[in-house]
Amino acid sequence: MIMRRMGAPAKLYLLVFVLSGFIIGMGCYGILQMNTMNQNTRTLYNDRVFSMDQLGDIRFFYESILYTAQQSKNLQITYKQALREVQRSEDSIGTNWKAYLLTYLTPEEKQLAGQAADLMHRSKPDIERLKKILAEEDGQAPGQISNIDLYGHI
Repeated sequence: MIMRRMGAPAKLYLLVFVLSGFIIGMGCYGILQMNTMNQNTRTLYNDRVFSMDQLGDIRFFYESILYTAQQSKNLQITYKQALREVQRSEDSIGTNWKAYLLTYLTPEEKQLAGQAADLMHRSKPDIERLKKILAEEDGQAPGQISNIDLYGHI
């Protein structure tokens, strides 16, 4: 009844007002959804992409230990330099591994992380032996480095 008594300009104003409210509501809903999508993307990046980068860094630093052992065995770098590089690599491995474990892991990833932790634990004595040999700076170090089975555990 009220609509019948309203004039054409009033009806148009009401229509514009209702449609404007609808458009503003849709805009607010879109902004909220974009914030949710942004948060989901951030979580995806931190838990998947960045964690893969951390695992790649861990692999790189283990390879760095192997390469440093080879260089010191061939007397291409000093034992002090080699010891410093091995220690730096070990520190980086620990830092990246702790950061990786703080991300969300699926059940399969948890299982694989457990296996990786076991392998890392098994390589620890060989790396400690390498560090001990490098710290002693013995003339027989190249032969002793050859006897360490780094490749078997790393």
